[in-house]
Amino acid sequence: MQPIIPLLPQPSLQYQVGAALMLVCVTFMLFGTLTTQAYFYAHTYKSDHYALRIFVAGIWVLEIIHTAFCLHFVYVYFVLDLDDPLELLIIPWSIGGSLLLELGIIGICQGFYLLRLWRLSNRNLIVVGIPSILLLAHLAGGFASLAYMPILKTWPAFNAHRASQILIYVSLSLSAFVDTQLVVLVIFYLRKHMARFRRSRGTLQTLTFLTVGTGAITIIGSLSVILLFAFMHNSLTYGAMMQIMSKLYGNSVFGFLNARQHLRSCMQADAAESVPVRLTDAQNRSDDKEQVYRSDVYAK
Repeated sequence: MQPIIPLLPQPSLQYQVGAALMLVCVTFMLFGTLTTQAYFYAHTYKSDHYALRIFVAGIWVLEIIHTAFCLHFVYVYFVLDLDDPLELLIIPWSIGGSLLLELGIIGICQGFYLLRLWRLSNRNLIVVGIPSILLLAHLAGGFASLAYMPILKTWPAFNAHRASQILIYVSLSLSAFVDTQLVVLVIFYLRKHMARFRRSRGTLQTLTFLTVGTGAITIIGSLSVILLFAFMHNSLTYGAMMQIMSKLYGNSVFGFLNARQHLRSCMQADAAESVPVRLTDAQNRSDDKEQVYRSDVYAK
Protein backbone atom coordinates (compact mmCIF):
# COMPACT_ATOMS: atom_id res chain seq x y z
CA MET A 1 0.00 0.00 0.00
CA GLN A 2 1.41 3.37 -1.03
CA PRO A 3 1.79 5.95 1.74
CA ILE A 4 -0.64 8.86 1.70
CA ILE A 5 1.11 12.09 0.74
CA PRO A 6 -0.52 15.32 1.99
CA LEU A 7 -1.74 17.49 -0.89
CA LEU A 8 -0.10 20.66 0.41
CA PRO A 9 2.03 23.22 -1.47
CA GLN A 10 5.45 21.63 -1.82
CA PRO A 11 8.86 23.32 -2.09
CA SER A 12 10.55 23.54 -5.46
CA LEU A 13 12.62 20.64 -6.73
CA GLN A 14 15.81 22.69 -6.43
CA TYR A 15 15.07 23.50 -2.80
CA GLN A 16 14.23 19.90 -1.93
CA VAL A 17 17.19 18.09 -3.46
CA GLY A 18 19.58 20.64 -5.01
CA ALA A 19 21.83 21.30 -2.01
CA ALA A 20 21.39 17.69 -0.88
CA LEU A 21 22.98 16.45 -4.11
CA MET A 22 26.00 18.70 -3.55
CA LEU A 23 26.46 17.45 0.02
CA VAL A 24 26.18 13.81 -1.05
CA CYS A 25 28.93 14.47 -3.61
CA VAL A 26 31.06 15.82 -0.75
CA THR A 27 30.30 12.57 1.12
CA PHE A 28 31.68 10.56 -1.80
CA MET A 29 34.82 12.71 -1.90
CA LEU A 30 35.35 12.22 1.84
CA PHE A 31 35.01 8.47 1.32
CA GLY A 32 37.87 8.66 -1.17
CA THR A 33 39.96 10.52 1.40
CA LEU A 34 39.09 7.93 4.03
CA THR A 35 40.08 5.07 1.71
CA THR A 36 43.41 6.77 1.05
CA GLN A 37 43.99 7.06 4.77
CA ALA A 38 43.07 3.42 5.28
CA TYR A 39 45.58 2.40 2.60
CA PHE A 40 48.27 4.58 4.20
CA TYR A 41 47.57 3.05 7.60
CA ALA A 42 47.68 -0.52 6.29
CA HIS A 43 51.12 -0.01 4.74
CA THR A 44 52.66 2.20 7.40
CA TYR A 45 51.60 0.61 10.68
CA LYS A 46 51.92 -3.10 9.98
CA SER A 47 53.30 -3.69 13.47
CA ASP A 48 50.17 -2.37 15.22
CA HIS A 49 48.25 -4.71 17.47
CA TYR A 50 45.81 -6.87 15.53
CA ALA A 51 42.86 -5.46 17.50
CA LEU A 52 43.65 -1.94 16.29
CA ARG A 53 44.05 -3.13 12.69
CA ILE A 54 40.70 -4.96 12.90
CA PHE A 55 39.15 -1.77 14.30
CA VAL A 56 40.41 0.25 11.31
CA ALA A 57 39.29 -2.40 8.82
CA GLY A 58 35.87 -2.59 10.47
CA ILE A 59 35.28 1.16 10.17
CA TRP A 60 36.36 1.08 6.53
CA VAL A 61 33.96 -1.77 5.72
CA LEU A 62 31.09 0.03 7.44
CA GLU A 63 31.92 3.16 5.45
CA ILE A 64 31.80 1.14 2.22
CA ILE A 65 28.31 -0.13 3.07
CA HIS A 66 27.24 3.37 4.09
CA THR A 67 28.47 4.77 0.76
CA ALA A 68 26.58 2.04 -1.13
CA PHE A 69 23.37 3.08 0.63
CA CYS A 70 24.07 6.69 -0.35
CA LEU A 71 24.49 5.64 -3.98
CA HIS A 72 21.17 3.81 -3.83
CA PHE A 73 19.07 6.73 -2.62
CA VAL A 74 20.85 9.10 -5.03
CA TYR A 75 19.82 6.75 -7.87
CA VAL A 76 16.25 6.62 -6.53
CA TYR A 77 15.90 10.39 -6.23
CA PHE A 78 17.77 11.52 -9.33
CA VAL A 79 17.00 8.71 -11.79
CA LEU A 80 13.86 6.83 -10.82
CA ASP A 81 11.76 9.57 -9.20
CA LEU A 82 13.11 12.78 -10.70
CA ASP A 83 10.10 13.21 -13.02
CA ASP A 84 7.61 12.87 -10.16
CA PRO A 85 8.14 15.43 -7.37
CA LEU A 86 5.62 13.67 -5.11
CA GLU A 87 7.74 10.52 -5.15
CA LEU A 88 10.59 12.55 -3.71
CA LEU A 89 8.58 12.91 -0.51
CA ILE A 90 8.72 9.17 0.19
CA ILE A 91 11.60 8.06 2.42
CA PRO A 92 13.64 5.30 0.68
CA TRP A 93 14.75 2.36 2.81
CA SER A 94 18.38 3.17 2.01
CA ILE A 95 18.07 6.52 3.81
CA GLY A 96 17.18 4.76 7.04
CA GLY A 97 19.92 2.18 6.50
CA SER A 98 22.58 4.81 5.85
CA LEU A 99 21.59 6.84 8.92
CA LEU A 100 21.59 3.67 11.02
CA LEU A 101 25.14 2.93 9.90
CA GLU A 102 26.11 6.55 10.43
CA LEU A 103 25.03 6.38 14.07
CA GLY A 104 26.95 3.15 14.55
CA ILE A 105 30.14 4.58 13.03
CA ILE A 106 29.88 7.74 15.14
CA GLY A 107 29.37 5.66 18.26
CA ILE A 108 32.43 3.53 17.49
CA CYS A 109 34.62 6.57 16.77
CA GLN A 110 33.52 8.43 19.88
CA GLY A 111 34.09 5.24 21.87
CA PHE A 112 37.64 5.16 20.50
CA TYR A 113 38.26 8.69 21.77
CA LEU A 114 36.74 7.78 25.14
CA LEU A 115 39.21 4.90 25.38
CA ARG A 116 42.08 7.32 24.63
CA LEU A 117 40.78 9.66 27.35
CA TRP A 118 40.49 6.76 29.80
CA ARG A 119 44.14 5.85 29.26
CA LEU A 120 45.31 9.45 29.31
CA SER A 121 43.54 10.01 32.66
CA ASN A 122 45.24 6.95 34.18
CA ARG A 123 42.07 4.86 33.81
CA ASN A 124 39.86 7.27 35.73
CA LEU A 125 36.32 5.93 35.35
CA ILE A 126 34.76 9.08 36.81
CA VAL A 127 36.32 11.23 34.07
CA VAL A 128 34.99 9.07 31.23
CA GLY A 129 31.72 8.20 32.97
CA ILE A 130 29.71 11.31 32.06
CA PRO A 131 30.77 11.42 28.37
CA SER A 132 30.02 7.69 28.11
CA ILE A 133 26.50 8.14 29.50
CA LEU A 134 25.86 11.07 27.16
CA LEU A 135 27.16 9.03 24.22
CA LEU A 136 24.71 6.23 25.01
CA ALA A 137 21.90 8.79 25.30
CA HIS A 138 22.91 10.26 21.92
CA LEU A 139 22.79 6.84 20.26
CA ALA A 140 19.49 5.94 21.92
CA GLY A 141 17.90 9.20 20.73
CA GLY A 142 19.23 8.71 17.22
CA PHE A 143 18.00 5.11 16.93
CA ALA A 144 14.62 6.10 18.37
CA SER A 145 14.18 8.89 15.79
CA LEU A 146 15.08 6.49 12.96
CA ALA A 147 12.40 4.08 14.17
CA TYR A 148 9.75 6.60 13.08
CA MET A 149 10.91 6.58 9.43
CA PRO A 150 9.30 3.25 8.39
CA ILE A 151 6.20 4.21 10.38
CA LEU A 152 5.66 7.71 8.97
CA LYS A 153 7.01 6.80 5.49
CA THR A 154 7.16 10.37 4.06
CA TRP A 155 9.38 13.37 4.74
CA PRO A 156 6.51 15.80 5.44
CA ALA A 157 5.06 13.46 8.05
CA PHE A 158 8.49 12.77 9.58
CA ASN A 159 9.49 16.44 9.71
CA ALA A 160 6.13 17.42 11.25
CA HIS A 161 6.22 14.68 13.87
CA ARG A 162 6.92 16.31 17.23
CA ALA A 163 8.58 13.32 18.90
CA SER A 164 11.00 12.70 16.01
CA GLN A 165 11.93 16.40 15.97
CA ILE A 166 12.74 16.40 19.67
CA LEU A 167 14.76 13.19 19.38
CA ILE A 168 16.81 14.58 16.49
CA TYR A 169 17.57 17.83 18.33
CA VAL A 170 18.51 15.98 21.53
CA SER A 171 20.65 13.39 19.74
CA LEU A 172 22.60 15.92 17.68
CA SER A 173 23.07 18.25 20.65
CA LEU A 174 24.40 15.41 22.78
CA SER A 175 26.81 14.39 20.01
CA ALA A 176 28.26 17.90 19.84
CA PHE A 177 28.40 18.08 23.64
CA VAL A 178 30.25 14.75 23.89
CA ASP A 179 32.82 15.92 21.33
CA THR A 180 33.26 19.19 23.23
CA GLN A 181 33.77 17.34 26.50
CA LEU A 182 36.33 15.02 24.95
CA VAL A 183 38.31 17.90 23.48
CA VAL A 184 38.29 19.90 26.72
CA LEU A 185 39.25 16.93 28.92
CA VAL A 186 42.00 15.73 26.60
CA ILE A 187 43.50 19.22 26.39
CA PHE A 188 43.36 19.46 30.20
CA TYR A 189 45.32 16.22 30.62
CA LEU A 190 47.79 17.08 27.87
CA ARG A 191 48.53 20.44 29.51
CA LYS A 192 48.87 18.66 32.83
CA HIS A 193 51.46 16.33 31.29
CA MET A 194 53.07 19.32 29.58
CA ALA A 195 53.79 20.88 32.98
CA ARG A 196 55.15 17.59 34.27
CA PHE A 197 57.24 16.57 31.28
CA ARG A 198 58.69 19.85 30.05
CA ARG A 199 61.21 18.13 27.78
CA SER A 200 58.37 16.66 25.72
CA ARG A 201 56.61 19.99 25.22
CA GLY A 202 56.88 19.91 21.41
CA THR A 203 55.21 16.51 21.11
CA LEU A 204 52.46 17.42 23.56
CA GLN A 205 51.75 20.67 21.76
CA THR A 206 51.37 18.75 18.50
CA LEU A 207 48.96 16.35 20.20
CA THR A 208 46.99 19.33 21.52
CA PHE A 209 46.66 20.93 18.08
CA LEU A 210 45.66 17.57 16.59
CA THR A 211 43.00 17.06 19.27
CA VAL A 212 41.54 20.53 18.73
CA GLY A 213 41.49 20.07 14.96
CA THR A 214 39.83 16.66 14.90
CA GLY A 215 37.32 17.66 17.57
CA ALA A 216 36.39 20.97 15.94
CA ILE A 217 35.55 19.29 12.62
CA THR A 218 32.99 16.94 14.16
CA ILE A 219 31.54 19.62 16.47
CA ILE A 220 30.99 22.01 13.55
CA GLY A 221 29.41 19.17 11.57
CA SER A 222 26.91 18.37 14.34
CA LEU A 223 26.00 22.03 14.79
CA SER A 224 25.52 22.39 11.02
CA VAL A 225 23.02 19.52 10.98
CA ILE A 226 21.08 21.13 13.85
CA LEU A 227 20.90 24.48 12.04
CA LEU A 228 19.89 22.89 8.73
CA PHE A 229 17.18 20.85 10.43
CA ALA A 230 15.89 23.95 12.23
CA PHE A 231 15.77 26.27 9.20
CA MET A 232 15.53 23.89 6.19
CA HIS A 233 13.54 20.93 7.52
CA ASN A 234 11.38 20.89 4.35
CA SER A 235 14.54 20.16 2.34
CA LEU A 236 16.65 17.01 2.20
CA THR A 237 19.72 19.12 2.95
CA TYR A 238 19.91 18.21 6.63
CA GLY A 239 19.61 14.50 5.77
CA ALA A 240 22.48 14.81 3.30
CA MET A 241 24.56 16.64 5.91
CA MET A 242 23.97 13.72 8.27
CA GLN A 243 25.56 11.43 5.67
CA ILE A 244 28.73 13.52 5.83
CA MET A 245 29.02 13.07 9.59
CA SER A 246 30.14 9.43 9.46
CA LYS A 247 32.86 10.35 6.96
CA LEU A 248 34.02 13.21 9.18
CA TYR A 249 34.34 10.91 12.18
CA GLY A 250 36.03 8.16 10.16
CA ASN A 251 38.55 10.57 8.66
CA SER A 252 39.11 12.08 12.10
CA VAL A 253 40.04 8.72 13.64
CA PHE A 254 42.16 7.60 10.68
CA GLY A 255 43.92 10.96 10.55
CA PHE A 256 44.72 10.72 14.23
CA LEU A 257 46.14 7.21 13.89
CA ASN A 258 48.18 8.12 10.82
CA ALA A 259 49.59 11.20 12.56
CA ARG A 260 51.68 9.00 14.84
CA GLN A 261 54.48 9.00 12.27
CA HIS A 262 54.64 12.78 12.54
CA LEU A 263 54.52 12.50 16.33
CA ARG A 264 57.54 10.20 16.26
CA SER A 265 59.40 12.86 14.28
CA CYS A 266 58.49 15.44 16.93
CA MET A 267 59.68 13.06 19.63
CA GLN A 268 62.97 12.50 17.88
CA ALA A 269 63.44 16.27 17.69
CA ASP A 270 62.73 16.52 21.42
CA ALA A 271 65.11 13.65 22.11
CA ALA A 272 67.90 15.37 20.18
CA GLU A 273 67.67 18.28 22.61
CA SER A 274 66.86 16.46 25.83
CA VAL A 275 65.84 12.89 26.71
CA PRO A 276 64.08 10.11 24.79
CA VAL A 277 60.30 10.20 24.48
CA ARG A 278 58.68 6.93 23.41
CA LEU A 279 55.47 5.87 21.73
CA THR A 280 55.72 2.35 23.10
CA ASP A 281 54.95 0.61 26.37
CA ALA A 282 58.63 -0.22 26.93
CA GLN A 283 59.75 0.20 30.53
CA ASN A 284 62.18 2.99 31.30
CA ARG A 285 65.49 1.40 32.28
CA SER A 286 67.75 4.42 32.48
CA ASP A 287 70.03 4.33 35.48
CA ASP A 288 69.18 7.86 36.60
CA LYS A 289 65.45 6.97 36.77
CA GLU A 290 64.59 9.78 34.36
CA GLN A 291 60.81 9.91 33.83
CA VAL A 292 59.80 9.20 30.26
CA TYR A 293 56.42 10.34 29.00
CA ARG A 294 54.46 7.33 27.73
CA SER A 295 52.50 8.96 24.98
CA ASP A 296 51.06 5.61 23.95
CA VAL A 297 48.22 6.26 26.37
CA TYR A 298 46.77 8.58 23.76
CA ALA A 299 48.72 8.31 20.53
CA LYS A 300 48.83 4.58 20.02
